[in-house]
Parts: sequence; C-alpha cells; structure tokens
Amino acid sequence: MTSTKFRIVQLPREYSKKTREAFCSGAVLLDRYFREKVTQDIRNNLARCFIALDGDRIAGFYTLSASSIALDDLPEGLKKRLRYEFIPAVRIGRLAVDKDFKRQGLGSTLVFDAALRVANSPIGAYAIMVDTKDDAVGFYEKLGFTPIPDEPNTVLLRLGKISQ
Repeated sequence: MTSTKFRIVQLPREYSKKTREAFCSGAVLLDRYFREKVTQDIRNNLARCFIALDGDRIAGFYTLSASSIALDDLPEGLKKRLRYEFIPAVRIGRLAVDKDFKRQGLGSTLVFDAALRVANSPIGAYAIMVDTKDDAVGFYEKLGFTPIPDEPNTVLLRLGKISQ
C-alpha cells in the first residue's frame, strides 16, 4: 500500500543530470533514459516527465506524450459512437520506480496520477495508452487497462472511466 509520503511533480529544470543519477530502477534502459535523455525530450516537446519525490529523493517517474490510436485498432466494445479514423490519446512512454521504493504501490500511484492528470487536462484525449513489456501486461490489466487486440503489449484505459 502506498503511503502519502510521495509528492508527484513535473520534473523541475533545476534537477540536473547529477540529481537524477541517484535514481536506479534496475532497468538499464529506463535508468539511462532518465539520466541522459529525458531533458532532451522535454526541450523538444516530445514528452513531459513527472517525478515522485520522497523528501528530495526521486522515488519514481513517468513520461507523457501525445499519441493517437486508429479506430480500427480499438477493442469492439470501445468503438461505439466514435466517428474519427484516429482517436486522440496520451501515451505513458516510460515509467519506473527506484529499487528502494518497489513493492510500496508507487507504480500504481504513478499510473493513477498520469490518468488523472490527462483526464483533467484542458486538451481532449479519449484514452491513456502504454506499450508494456510482456511481464507488465497483467499489472496494467489489474488497473483497468484493456489490451489492444492485434497488439497485446499495448494497453489502454478509456479516460471516461476516470472520475475527475
């Protein structure tokens, strides 16, 4: 269960690469991205990064980017009353929790924060999407995400399910 000790904020500019170097999720590609690439994506308006803080320590992070999904790719039950060829969505591009904070529910908290942030945004989006690893699909399904039929490692959550 997650305690209320985590504060989730957009990655501040003053958090230098050196500040981010202490973060270690154990996933080499995610750690390298967070240390070396995330600020480039932010500068180029490719993503926004949000961090969970425990005091001054970064306990986890996620990124959000604009995306879309083809209407034909949606599960049948989600296609009702949609009339566009491509449906606006937001993608959680990367999500990681520092090894010292695992098994505390922070991953779920980060996903929920992302979904609420998108649902409450002034820009319309039908769903929030994630391209998962095979072993993470079940985690997202427990949170209410639905796999895309022809892309089983891509899951989405219709934002209408999120209470604002």
